[in-house]
Amino acid sequence: MGKFFRKDKAISNFAASHPEMAADNVAKLKANAVKISEHYRKMKELEKSRPNDWWETKEKTFVDDYRTEAQPFRELILEGLKLLPDDIQKMVQEHIVIGQIVGDWDFLNERFENIGISKNSDGQYRAASLDRGISFGVGFWGKSKPEGYLQAVSQRPPAFLPLESEFVREKAVFGSDLPELGKDFSYMPYADVARLSSGKAEWLPETLKKIAYRITVANEHNIIHNILNDTLIDASDAGLENHQFLSKAQTQTIFDSRLQHVIEQAGGIEAVRLWALNNAAEAQRISVEVAAIQKSLGY
Repeated sequence: MGKFFRKDKAISNFAASHPEMAADNVAKLKANAVKISEHYRKMKELEKSRPNDWWETKEKTFVDDYRTEAQPFRELILEGLKLLPDDIQKMVQEHIVIGQIVGDWDFLNERFENIGISKNSDGQYRAASLDRGISFGVGFWGKSKPEGYLQAVSQRPPAFLPLESEFVREKAVFGSDLPELGKDFSYMPYADVARLSSGKAEWLPETLKKIAYRITVANEHNIIHNILNDTLIDASDAGLENHQFLSKAQTQTIFDSRLQHVIEQAGGIEAVRLWALNNAAEAQRISVEVAAIQKSLGY
């Protein structure tokens, strides 16, 4: 929202590909991007002024100065998100929901990083995840989610904006039960940014059906099972059997259950099939994407 849209060529190309955007919104998006970049620069300068302890200091002047930049930084990004075309905003919502499904603890951090807008080779723009490393049973710094709870709640710098959400130990798990997608972010250590960025509630039913349809198509070809089977390892094989990591079999069973819950939250398999019938072009696009992924992986 900062570096990308402050560039004349980047925002001009983006606006040209989205003619539905009002000229005022394009101008405001760029103006916001310039301001966002400046607040970001000042936050980084403050961090550099205390390179050895900025992330842990509670010194009032530093905290106040940092939050003076962080508050408008957050507000401008949230405002900028709402200026984006609906299709991009819906992609952001989809990114957030997928983060919940895979149990990602860090899919949208304090600086709204780990998600970005990219331009595909076909010239189309999309919101893309940049990092899914803290997913499934893995927490921060390579620890399991249960073992990494204390680190998750203690590592956040005091200078960051105060959290309105609370992360309790019981939620530091990757379990079979799925939170209410797009609404319940209590399974994230720092849920405020995700909650504020989660998009319009009226978009959520379609977002869930779209994701559920992708799951059903992938499952028809056993893609998800094959990916998990090829990439997961047992904790015992890594010498981590005493650190509360899930076994390969446990992870597969839990994820299967979570994917089934996605379909249920989308209204059930018949509702998902009806969505595909009523949105044939989008359903076909998803099927083509899944087929391309299957081919690229050699399944």
